[in-house]
Amino acid sequence: MIHQWLFIIKLVYLVGCFVSGQNSSNSQQPLDYRYACLDQSSAPISTSYQTNLNNLFSSLSSHSATSNGFGNTTSGVDQDTVYGLYLCRGDVNTTLCNTCVQNSSILLMNHCLNNASAILWYPFCVVRYSNQNFFGNLTLRPRIPMFDATQNSTSAGEFDGDAQVLMSGLIQIGSEAPLKFGTHMFNINGTQRRYGWVQCSRDITSEECRTCLSNMLEDVENCCQEKKVWRIFSPSCMVMYETQPFFVNGTDSAPPPQQDSAATDGDNRRWWLIVIIVVAGIVALALLAISIFYCYLKRKKEKQTMQEEGLNSIFSQEQTDKEESMNTDLPMIPLGTILKCTNNFSDEQKLGKGGFGPVYKGILPDGRQIAVKRLSKTSVQDTKKGVHLDWKNRLNIINGIAKGLLYLHEDSRLRVIHRDLKASNILLDHDLNPKISDFGLARTFGGDQRQANTMRVVGTYGYMAPEYAMEGLFSVKSDVFSFGVLLLEIISGKMSSKFYRSDQGQSLLIYAWNLWCESKGLELMDPSIEKSSVESEVVKCMHIGLLCVQEDAADRPTMSSVVHMLASDTMSLPCPTRPAFSVGRAATERESSSNTSTHYSVNEITVSEVIPR
Repeated sequence: MIHQWLFIIKLVYLVGCFVSGQNSSNSQQPLDYRYACLDQSSAPISTSYQTNLNNLFSSLSSHSATSNGFGNTTSGVDQDTVYGLYLCRGDVNTTLCNTCVQNSSILLMNHCLNNASAILWYPFCVVRYSNQNFFGNLTLRPRIPMFDATQNSTSAGEFDGDAQVLMSGLIQIGSEAPLKFGTHMFNINGTQRRYGWVQCSRDITSEECRTCLSNMLEDVENCCQEKKVWRIFSPSCMVMYETQPFFVNGTDSAPPPQQDSAATDGDNRRWWLIVIIVVAGIVALALLAISIFYCYLKRKKEKQTMQEEGLNSIFSQEQTDKEESMNTDLPMIPLGTILKCTNNFSDEQKLGKGGFGPVYKGILPDGRQIAVKRLSKTSVQDTKKGVHLDWKNRLNIINGIAKGLLYLHEDSRLRVIHRDLKASNILLDHDLNPKISDFGLARTFGGDQRQANTMRVVGTYGYMAPEYAMEGLFSVKSDVFSFGVLLLEIISGKMSSKFYRSDQGQSLLIYAWNLWCESKGLELMDPSIEKSSVESEVVKCMHIGLLCVQEDAADRPTMSSVVHMLASDTMSLPCPTRPAFSVGRAATERESSSNTSTHYSVNEITVSEVIPR
């Protein structure tokens, strides 16, 4: 039943899109394109050059019919050689790409007949030709800014805040993509949606692509800072920023018309389409109401059945749970038992007091003695322990955390994925031995399960593995990534979230990677441990940290390998690859919803949702 009304709603949506296309075709609006005729001369181009240019356009059109959206070629020889290139948007299909290239070629011949070089930006492609070889060259001029003057931001300088950070992050992602293309939907100021789009010519390098797109953003301050809709085009790259979705999702999208068509029987067709939409909408709403009512009755019945079954087994299960809880790797002791064995936290049972609260002695019903720390409501940090640790203590903490993760991943009865490993979740005892804490977001794997996927991404930005933050995919390698970030923090003495350097655009991971590539790894070390450190141990730990934060999860070592590498002085370590990219303090949280939104948070803040286990 539910599938039926979903199908009806999709049908209504498609019919509405068709009506919109018909109205657009009949409205006789001019096409939205820009062109630049270059190397204009008083003398017309030679006949031979014109012939080669025609052949070039024909070749580009033919190639675009079967390509993946990009192609460059030449036509002619010697001084009459013509160099040509086309680039289609990364979100369009081959049919739309081919039509766009054909239309652009015709427009270029009409507008730039006597020019040896020209470029045209069409809504879905770029076509360019020249008498000079420009293949593989970064070209920033001419630059064409476009904006909607009717849509100004309600607050001056919209692009000064979240939008600039978001677009900068999209530039990093798009420049590294195989097609040098990226799109994303953002939420700025908490409620307003913005849609970003970036793309570079595929014959330039990723670094040149990043440079070109960053150059485009610098122009926003001059032309479009207070605009909510703008586009900036150059020969080598393009940037778009709009308030409405404009991405093409697939083969259903049709190319813009090359010329206006006559409106034959338009009114009659429009009325019939309106009737179809109204009828389909009424049917869809009726099916929706019936389906909701059916689901309500079904869930109510299931809930009643579950309650009846639960009452029959709850008393027998309660005693079993109590017995099993004492035999698990992570024993759970009821609060009532703790209150009883400590005499309601009486002063007679008090052993002492630490920075986080007093500690009480207790005796369980089976005779075992326990120590219970009652956390203070006002203490979030032990100020007495807030001193610098020497290298020996830091190395001991590193080894302790690694062994703790190894136990959770491989030695525990159930494989435990912590999902929120960070500095604030590592507790130190009196001897500065580390203890991993806060398992509120942990997940367990049973049997041969190695990984899982979730639409509810929770954790702390800055410590999340990229596959988890972007796709919701988590495994033991997710904890390995967090351990790598924590390892680099311990070496440098700096928090990842507070290290981001706006002047150089470097996060802690990128900064450590650059020092490693320049053979300056010791410059990452905290100056306070310079005298107590062993240089070879610091370099080895930095090497292991970079191996743990590699972008591809398959390249990261397991915790058993990490423990082995930390313990060995002779083991040859593999060369690390570039760390996963981090957009400063911004990251994406995907929620379980069809309308995916984007939220941003400071790295040190845990993003979590309270859900029953």
